Amino acid sequence: MSRTVLALAALLLAAPAVAATQREVEESLTCQCSPTLRGFNWLAWVTPFAAILMGGLGVTLVIRRWVRAPGPPPAAPPPAADELRQRLARELEDMDREP
Repeated sequence: MSRTVLALAALLLAAPAVAATQREVEESLTCQCSPTLRGFNWLAWVTPFAAILMGGLGVTLVIRRWVRAPGPPPAAPPPAADELRQRLARELEDMDREP
């Protein structure tokens, strides 16, 4: 027999063992990917999601507070000096007197 025929025969005989091994590997990967709801494993899966939610809530509250914060009160007009008030009163009287 040729080497090729012997290699094919070996593969056909080993196929069920390889398939079983492959199936076991796939099952173990599936089991390792799903979290267990016991002890630290549960906490390790939940903590990142909780942290993201809490961070988003914090950012939302800070932005709302910034948007709703009142602005500074308007500046009061500077008080006019007595001399300027007297001058204004005189000029207004002069304007009323002129025809």
